Amino acid sequence: GNDGIKINDPYTTQGIIGQGMYFADATGDKFDLDTTMEFNDNVDWTVSTWVKTSETGTQSIMSNQSGGPASNAFRIMSNVIAYYHYDGSWQTELGASTVTDGEWHHLVWANDGNTQTLDMYVDGVLDADNVASDVTNTGPVNRIGSDWGNNSLTGTMDDLRVYYNTLTSDEIQRLYNATRPS
Repeated sequence: GNDGIKINDPYTTQGIIGQGMYFADATGDKFDLDTTMEFNDNVDWTVSTWVKTSETGTQSIMSNQSGGPASNAFRIMSNVIAYYHYDGSWQTELGASTVTDGEWHHLVWANDGNTQTLDMYVDGVLDADNVASDVTNTGPVNRIGSDWGNNSLTGTMDDLRVYYNTLTSDEIQRLYNATRPS
């Protein structure tokens, strides 16, 4: 339900489900949303997407345009799924499975607002659980494919979804199975 403004030239290419978007880090490809989404630590939410990359640097899937007051960045860092958040200082929560192998991977960040913890999934499997999700402000997100710095995605993204509830592990597994290639 959010419209975005294409910056530079991310282009349509073959995705996991029909067409996806290719982002080239060298040109700063991204989409800026005209509506800011809020990802507070004390509410339930889930972000999921398919990503195909072989770039090993830090890459942001979704974040804030300006860097302040940024509280959330959904990323790939050190070759794994990552959640970068601000709770008075910047915190990095990392998964364990390599996702920068040039193959398609389904990445999910699922926040439990009651416990202020986040579970991260790769390809339908829990990859990091109960990591802290504390943020010190409203956690605005209004950019896709990059962040406020030079941490841009270099690769293809498809089927980006935002839910304002916490998907269960069974729901995440069903989503993965329903959208993965056979």
